[in-house]
Amino acid sequence: TKTTKIFFIILATLFALHTFGMGYRWVLSGHAPWSNIYETLVYISWSAVFASVIFFRKSLLALSAGVIIAGIFMFTAHLTDVDPQITTLVPVLKSYWLTIHVSILTASYGFFGLSAILGFLT
Repeated sequence: TKTTKIFFIILATLFALHTFGMGYRWVLSGHAPWSNIYETLVYISWSAVFASVIFFRKSLLALSAGVIIAGIFMFTAHLTDVDPQITTLVPVLKSYWLTIHVSILTASYGFFGLSAILGFLT
């Protein structure tokens, strides 16, 4: 329907801005944006929306659930004592392969959160 398309366009625009923000943070810090709690929460919310966009073709509920999960993680990232300051990279994360491992593992939390919400809603 027309309303669904409008909301999808809004979500796609916000997702693109979120992606740009994470990329910009990566450029500013010089390392991948999942090295502290704030960046991890923002990255998990990004991966939840990414997962919901992937599964959107099968279910509109998946898109809605992804927004709910992203909202929960963004709420947690911005309304607690989590410091959003860009910090130096801890030595254990300076490995190339460990960075890949951490990115995939952390992104899986968004997919898992989406699956959990879909399980509760259906």
